[in-house]
Amino acid sequence: MKKKLSIFFSTLILINSKSHTTEQVDPISNIQNNQLINFKIDTLNKSETLSPCENNNLNNPVELNIDTEIGEYADSTETKRKSDWKYVFLVVHGTWAQNTPWWASDQPFAQQLLEGSKFIGKKMAESIGFKWSGELNHEDREAAAKELVKLIERFDSKTKIICVSHSHGTNIVNMASQILREKELKQASQRPHSLLPEAENPKHRYKIDTVYALATPVEMTKYYPDMNIIKRFYNFFSFKDGIQTVFGTYNRIYPKHHRISNIRIFLDDQEPSHTTIHPCLLSHWLPLVHKYLWKRNIGGFQNFQFGECAEVRVYKHKVPTYKLDPNIINIAEAEKHSRSEGTRSLMEIEKNYTDELKEKFEEEQQAEIPDIQTAVALKLYITKVCENKISTI
Repeated sequence: MKKKLSIFFSTLILINSKSHTTEQVDPISNIQNNQLINFKIDTLNKSETLSPCENNNLNNPVELNIDTEIGEYADSTETKRKSDWKYVFLVVHGTWAQNTPWWASDQPFAQQLLEGSKFIGKKMAESIGFKWSGELNHEDREAAAKELVKLIERFDSKTKIICVSHSHGTNIVNMASQILREKELKQASQRPHSLLPEAENPKHRYKIDTVYALATPVEMTKYYPDMNIIKRFYNFFSFKDGIQTVFGTYNRIYPKHHRISNIRIFLDDQEPSHTTIHPCLLSHWLPLVHKYLWKRNIGGFQNFQFGECAEVRVYKHKVPTYKLDPNIINIAEAEKHSRSEGTRSLMEIEKNYTDELKEKFEEEQQAEIPDIQTAVALKLYITKVCENKISTI
């Protein structure tokens, strides 16, 4: 079984499918005129698990020329500073996703971010895919955070930075916000007003305007978002994500904050898995959450509240919907308690889950991709228990 796991985790499978184009039309009028948006929502089919968006006529960003100043961490030609960009989307992938380029600037996910942003006045926008090692350890995430800071600092203060991050990619963004805050504090002697509370400091500029976090393993000791640096934070998660919490050792939701929103996401009324939470369908709507929809009283978004848990449903054929759901906190806490009780030690994990995992592999020997969620969750947990520290994975 160990041999099978080694082979499985050392091989990244990219699945190509037919390319498509999407018309540049207002998503709201598009729905109202019954002209269906040409998106592909990802399913749990094994042939699509690692292919969040379909388009096979694009360059592989892994093979593109890399900017020498920031090493391997930013893809293709978008690393050059451009002061005329008003908005920049930084797309940060998670663990082991460095060679599955859904996050790259020339891929449909990023392209749909830009398409969606056009309808809220963000015409001067660009997307940058941020590539890091993808290794399963705190040190690599910390190194990536330092490089992300360098990239953010290349843009002038008039550029609004919007981070879209998946899994531990969000924890890289969070660590970057901590580093930026440390730098800010060191410069405070020259700008004492920067230390004033937000309400008393009208000149305060957030270095990161918005974070859209997808399926993030939440941990508030080393991976907290510094909200002195981040203006708005949207945390999208799914209770069908078997990887995010690593059997209850991480949380799904962030503590209550007046600029953080914890959102349970549904795609066409289905809760996505860890690997299917970032389809083009969602990226097209992300820039419209929440203000665009809130201002137009669309889909219940007029009831949007930071600091409260809510449910958002995104559809191919109609507008997204928003609903407050305070019971989400109770579900998350019950889930964490239940999973933690069953996974107290490595010995118990091996006893309870190894046979189950082996059976799943045997059942799917003929399949191209094994049960990725069970396999990855088990590997994450065993790695964590062996190294015995919360920051490991």
